[in-house]
Amino acid sequence: MRTSRLFRQLAWRGLRANRDVFMPYLAALTLVVALFNMLASLVDNAYVRSNGASLVTLLGLGAVVIGLFSAAFVTYARRFLDGRRVRELAVYSVLGLEKRQIALVLLWETLWVAGAALLGGLVLAALFGNLAFMALNALMRLPVQLGYVFSWPVTLITVGLFGGLSLLLWAWQVARLSLSTPVGQLTAQRAGER
Repeated sequence: MRTSRLFRQLAWRGLRANRDVFMPYLAALTLVVALFNMLASLVDNAYVRSNGASLVTLLGLGAVVIGLFSAAFVTYARRFLDGRRVRELAVYSVLGLEKRQIALVLLWETLWVAGAALLGGLVLAALFGNLAFMALNALMRLPVQLGYVFSWPVTLITVGLFGGLSLLLWAWQVARLSLSTPVGQLTAQRAGER
């Protein structure tokens, strides 16, 4: 129980100490989650579904493309973020934490960042989804008003996609950590600063 609390505290301190790089990452991840959720909600809209299979296919393809580009963007941003924190992880090793313990610290960080981004993105999608659908109604001048409807299946897809991506990136980070040494991490950080 105490060690779990220690790992949570180390994770929280790491997030606070690196907030200058974590906050833009968190904001970008939140916006990507909101954008994906709004587009997927449009695909799941009853009026859109009743208006033709080609529109549903086109919007579904758009959601897939947004999902793929979002995954690539989030992966690149996370790898950049990890590169900035190599020295911190090396110090954890030098201070006596084992690699599995460092992995637990990184897991807590990942869970907090992913949870905040998912919660913020879903709230943002709910707030701005209505505005986006009103703009779409004004633009298309449809006889029936499209409305943003909260959908559990879309929410579960969004949480599954971005939660799974966050855990996959954590696993990648742990794999890289397991293959490195503290001295190698410190020299890699210095080589990156040149």
